[in-house]
Amino acid sequence: MTLSEFESKLNEWGQQRAPFLFLIDFEMQKPLAWKLDQVPAEILFSVNEFSNVNSKSKQSVSIELKKYPIPFNEYQSKFEFVKNKISLGDSYFT
Repeated sequence: MTLSEFESKLNEWGQQRAPFLFLIDFEMQKPLAWKLDQVPAEILFSVNEFSNVNSKSKQSVSIELKKYPIPFNEYQSKFEFVKNKISLGDSYFT
Protein backbone atom coordinates (compact mmCIF):
# COMPACT_ATOMS: atom_id res chain seq x y z
CA MET A 1 0.00 0.00 0.00
CA THR A 2 1.42 3.38 -0.97
CA LEU A 3 1.36 6.29 1.45
CA SER A 4 -1.34 8.08 -0.57
CA GLU A 5 -3.47 4.90 -0.63
CA PHE A 6 -2.93 4.60 3.11
CA GLU A 7 -4.04 8.19 3.71
CA SER A 8 -7.10 7.75 1.50
CA LYS A 9 -8.09 4.53 3.25
CA LEU A 10 -7.78 6.09 6.73
CA ASN A 11 -9.74 9.16 5.63
CA GLU A 12 -12.46 6.93 4.18
CA TRP A 13 -12.72 4.88 7.36
CA GLY A 14 -12.67 8.04 9.46
CA GLN A 15 -15.58 9.48 7.48
CA GLN A 16 -17.43 6.19 7.98
CA ARG A 17 -16.58 6.43 11.69
CA ALA A 18 -15.27 2.88 11.39
CA PRO A 19 -12.74 1.89 14.07
CA PHE A 20 -9.40 0.83 12.67
CA LEU A 21 -5.83 -0.01 13.61
CA PHE A 22 -2.82 1.22 11.70
CA LEU A 23 0.92 0.70 11.82
CA ILE A 24 3.48 2.80 10.03
CA ASP A 25 7.23 2.50 9.94
CA PHE A 26 9.57 5.37 10.76
CA GLU A 27 10.38 6.00 7.09
CA MET A 28 6.67 5.89 6.14
CA GLN A 29 7.39 3.32 3.42
CA LYS A 30 5.29 0.34 4.54
CA PRO A 31 2.04 1.54 6.14
CA LEU A 32 -0.52 -1.05 7.22
CA ALA A 33 -4.16 -0.57 8.19
CA TRP A 34 -7.11 -2.77 9.06
CA LYS A 35 -10.64 -2.26 10.29
CA LEU A 36 -10.74 -3.61 13.83
CA ASP A 37 -12.79 -6.64 12.85
CA GLN A 38 -10.20 -7.54 10.18
CA VAL A 39 -6.96 -7.30 12.17
CA PRO A 40 -4.92 -10.49 11.56
CA ALA A 41 -4.91 -12.88 14.53
CA GLU A 42 -1.11 -12.71 14.86
CA ILE A 43 -1.28 -8.96 15.57
CA LEU A 44 -2.33 -8.33 19.15
CA PHE A 45 -3.35 -4.88 20.35
CA SER A 46 -4.95 -3.27 23.35
CA VAL A 47 -5.81 0.43 23.22
CA ASN A 48 -8.21 1.73 25.85
CA GLU A 49 -11.42 -0.30 25.46
CA PHE A 50 -10.42 -1.77 22.08
CA SER A 51 -8.52 -5.02 22.21
CA ASN A 52 -8.18 -8.36 20.50
CA VAL A 53 -6.22 -9.88 23.38
CA ASN A 54 -7.88 -12.57 25.44
CA SER A 55 -6.57 -14.62 28.34
CA LYS A 56 -5.88 -17.59 26.04
CA SER A 57 -3.67 -15.56 23.72
CA LYS A 58 -1.57 -14.09 26.51
CA GLN A 59 1.75 -15.84 26.86
CA SER A 60 4.02 -15.62 29.82
CA VAL A 61 7.34 -14.63 28.33
CA SER A 62 10.31 -13.69 30.42
CA ILE A 63 12.17 -10.72 28.99
CA GLU A 64 15.59 -9.82 30.27
CA LEU A 65 17.01 -6.40 29.55
CA LYS A 66 20.69 -5.76 30.02
CA LYS A 67 22.13 -2.29 30.34
CA TYR A 68 25.57 -1.14 29.37
CA PRO A 69 25.78 2.46 30.55
CA ILE A 70 28.53 4.68 29.26
CA PRO A 71 30.64 6.69 31.73
CA PHE A 72 28.95 9.88 32.89
CA ASN A 73 31.64 12.19 31.45
CA GLU A 74 31.19 10.57 28.01
CA TYR A 75 27.41 10.95 28.27
CA GLN A 76 27.76 14.56 29.41
CA SER A 77 29.98 15.54 26.46
CA LYS A 78 27.55 13.96 23.98
CA PHE A 79 24.60 15.61 25.71
CA GLU A 80 26.31 19.01 25.56
CA PHE A 81 27.01 18.44 21.85
CA VAL A 82 23.31 17.80 21.20
CA LYS A 83 22.23 20.81 23.29
CA ASN A 84 24.65 23.03 21.36
CA LYS A 85 23.36 21.82 17.99
CA ILE A 86 19.76 22.38 19.05
CA SER A 87 20.58 25.90 20.27
CA LEU A 88 22.05 26.59 16.81
CA GLY A 89 18.79 25.50 15.21
CA ASP A 90 20.03 22.13 13.99
CA SER A 91 17.18 19.69 14.42
CA TYR A 92 18.62 16.96 12.20
CA PHE A 93 22.17 15.82 12.67
CA THR A 94 24.05 12.58 13.12
